[in-house]
Amino acid sequence: MTDFKGVRKFNREMRKFAKKQIPEVVARATAQIVLNVLKIAVEKTPVDTGRARGGWQVSIGSLPTPNKRKDKNGGPTIASGSSKAALAPPYQIIFISNAVEYIEVLENGLFRPADPGPSDVRFPSGKKIPGKTGTVLVKGGFHVQAPEGMLAIATQAAIHRANFELRNIKVR
Repeated sequence: MTDFKGVRKFNREMRKFAKKQIPEVVARATAQIVLNVLKIAVEKTPVDTGRARGGWQVSIGSLPTPNKRKDKNGGPTIASGSSKAALAPPYQIIFISNAVEYIEVLENGLFRPADPGPSDVRFPSGKKIPGKTGTVLVKGGFHVQAPEGMLAIATQAAIHRANFELRNIKVR
């Protein structure tokens, strides 16, 4: 007859270990993924006054109240979101949002100015179009600093990074 006493003890110990460790690993992995998405979204957000970059927020369990923060370099926004994500309990929904009134235009390339104003527009030959000087800010409806949006790029990059980073999370 086989003695299962050792196996049963091992199973009890493994259940205790998993009950404690798995939620901790899930919480750390989630916080890392949130940080990756937030960091890329903030860095890809076009900057003029810093209002759109400062509008990114992280909240746990529900959408945040819109803010009026301006953040040209993105550091304080990323730090704030990272600290909130790190405090999230395991298996909790974490929102990354931006309530700036024009964020959808930046993300989805909906900007279609009637007169785009001064720009460095050139003919296909490379010759400048007379009377058009300055900086091109919009091409194809997208801001030139975010030609493919922010969140779409950030989410795709986070998915690609997640596999590598999840493999490197240490179990304590």
